[in-house]
Amino acid sequence: QINITSSDNYISTKLKKIVKIKNICYDKSGEIVIVGKSFSSKKPYYNKPIDSTKIGIYVVDDLSAEYEYWSIHDIECKYMILEIQGQKIGFPIIHTSSNKFI
Repeated sequence: QINITSSDNYISTKLKKIVKIKNICYDKSGEIVIVGKSFSSKKPYYNKPIDSTKIGIYVVDDLSAEYEYWSIHDIECKYMILEIQGQKIGFPIIHTSSNKFI
């Protein structure tokens, strides 16, 4: 379940953006949309034994200043962001994904 509380408010989109959700609402046509900000910087957390981005793990930074919105159908999976040694690391919660990373 995703919501706007701090522990459950990160997702990735089908276009591979990692998003911090700020609100969940309806658009003019009645479709559920996610309102939030995406991270503009995504880098691999590690490169060996494989590039971490192949399994959806990134160092994220630079949360956008502007709000964007996405259809609920654009959500790929839920993400967890942990701060490790001063870096924000994004990990996909695999059981919430419609996509297999490997």
